Amino acid sequence: MPANIQRHRLCQTQVRRLLDSDKWSEIWDAELTGFHIRKTSKSASYRLSYRHPTTRKCHVMTLGRADQISLLEAREAAARTVSMLASQAMNHKVDTVLNQ
Repeated sequence: MPANIQRHRLCQTQVRRLLDSDKWSEIWDAELTGFHIRKTSKSASYRLSYRHPTTRKCHVMTLGRADQISLLEAREAAARTVSMLASQAMNHKVDTVLNQ
């Protein structure tokens, strides 16, 4: 997440306002690290920014368009993804220790 962007607890009211807007914008969630919504001139998408557990490279995953899935569905998908990545990171650490 860029350092100069403020985070807020995303709510459906903010999403509706963002969808009605014509300008480009991003709102980052204060509750779930990396979860955000990006509004472009054409559409808005829920996204998740994260570091890969083994390579540590930055990635951004689009979870879905804001006009097709709800904020709750997107937040749940982001939480599942974060959990899966944490599990992969833990498995990688265990494999590394066992293979030494």
